[in-house]
Amino acid sequence: MSSTNESEHSTSVETEAPSAIINIRHIRIAYSTADDLTRKVANFRSDVSIPAHNELRYAGFHLLKSLDDNGCISNHDEAVKARNHCQRAMYEAADAGILSALDMIAIFRNDYKNIVIADVVPDIVNIYGRARNAQKLIETGRKHSHQEAIVPDEFISCFLGLTKDCETLEDSREELNKIIRTDRIAGKRWLIGICVGIFAILISVAIAL
Repeated sequence: MSSTNESEHSTSVETEAPSAIINIRHIRIAYSTADDLTRKVANFRSDVSIPAHNELRYAGFHLLKSLDDNGCISNHDEAVKARNHCQRAMYEAADAGILSALDMIAIFRNDYKNIVIADVVPDIVNIYGRARNAQKLIETGRKHSHQEAIVPDEFISCFLGLTKDCETLEDSREELNKIIRTDRIAGKRWLIGICVGIFAILISVAIAL
């Protein structure tokens, strides 16, 4: 498939009124922001940023089509497409990063479902609340991503917030694991005590007989 066809079949992007002025600076800022976010997502979870990379490739394709031989924008429609693919890349990267963060939070919650977490992570209720809100945001984005303009700012903010929450949870694992080990030891001691008590009763009964 040619580059032209590839771009035509890429994910739909936000459209902008023809009168809006797009210049190289706008595209450079959008591309740089999208590229930086994509790198952050890749560092957070290396296998989740492919759609964003594809959108940046489409952005480059349309940018080249927008320029004349002197490097100036001569095709405004193509420039708009380039900028919009950059914005779509931001959305795709943030979306993937949010889903990855939600997976990490869900795993953490399952790992420590049998102990009290709040003593170690006082903000745990708020963290779980932010995760629920993030899930709703993802669902809203999926419903409207092909029909309406995607504004990536809220998704980016959500992703960056969840990465901090994930760091907080991961940092707490060592202390929570200590609690689990302590509880297991206490449980074993309790079980041994019960067994010893039962054995002592049986011996007393046997002697009495």
